[in-house]
Amino acid sequence: GVRRCRPRRRRGRATMCPGSAAAAPHRPRLDRTALHVCACAFLMQFKPSEPHLVPYLTDIKGFSTHAVNREILPVSLYASLVFFVLAGPIASLTSTKTVLLVGAGCKLVTRGLLLWGRTIRDMRTMQVAFAAGAASDLMAYAYLAAMCCGDNGGGCDA
Repeated sequence: GVRRCRPRRRRGRATMCPGSAAAAPHRPRLDRTALHVCACAFLMQFKPSEPHLVPYLTDIKGFSTHAVNREILPVSLYASLVFFVLAGPIASLTSTKTVLLVGAGCKLVTRGLLLWGRTIRDMRTMQVAFAAGAASDLMAYAYLAAMCCGDNGGGCDA
């Protein structure tokens, strides 16, 4: 015959049969991918060029303060508004990982245009790329939450 296991109670807690599906609730563990996402989220906070952007654009690149304040920097504000609104829906349509990779590419474009861009148009494009990269930063936290808690959010103790 087949031996059947019955759940029993131990000190007020129910224990299940060994090997049964309900023996222990499945709780996702942090694996290497989650550690990589955490490391990326930590490193994303280091933005050494931001405090020095205006002096860099005026002193090194030769743009006037008026051009920087009126023609270059406002582009980032409006582009950020668009990208922050669209980042979530785009991640839902494609995937969070895709948005993260595109955002990382936009950050590389930002750095490249800062180094090699020469015109106001290049600097405006740099601001748009920066806004897209900044909007993708939020998706890193959403990706980590999805990895740790599952897609339905069940089991999160946050």
